[in-house]
Amino acid sequence: MSKITTHHTEIRVLPSELVSADANIKGSLCGGILYLIYDTTVAMISSFIEERWLRVTKRRAAVENRKILGMRAAGVIADYDFYKEYAVLFNQFRSAQGRQHLMFDVALNELAAQRAIEISQPRGFSHAGIEKYNVGENIAMMASSSDSPRDLIALWARSPEHRTNMLSYGYHKTGIAKNGKYAVQIFD
Repeated sequence: MSKITTHHTEIRVLPSELVSADANIKGSLCGGILYLIYDTTVAMISSFIEERWLRVTKRRAAVENRKILGMRAAGVIADYDFYKEYAVLFNQFRSAQGRQHLMFDVALNELAAQRAIEISQPRGFSHAGIEKYNVGENIAMMASSSDSPRDLIALWARSPEHRTNMLSYGYHKTGIAKNGKYAVQIFD
């Protein structure tokens, strides 16, 4: 491991991270320490941080893409516009009742997607199985898979138990998923 010294600040980097083969760095190698001009050091550090940030960002994007592809393969994400419209209408519904907006959460969307698949199975339409997650849940079997987000909100709002979940002060996050005519909303 080598040390880069810059105006009373030391940053330790591995030799392979120090310079690329084509870098034009002014400085001298003395006793295993590379003394560099301040501007060059700042540029190297900035480049090093930017490269790491790009690698992390690309990894996160790849993970998100795999999740979305998996949900699409399962038939859960058929229409992104449905979810976008639902999120807007749901929070408008809460606002109209004097409640704060809930944040739509990726992990809860994934749980809702899993539950939407489960409840669409023969004899699977029930709340059985959700208890282990310690969350609230609304499930619905809509008249058709083409029902709108407005229809779904109206359906749940007419039911006292579902309406209670939709308007609870105890929840701060939510997730929604739809599988054909089956819909699930999770609350946490």
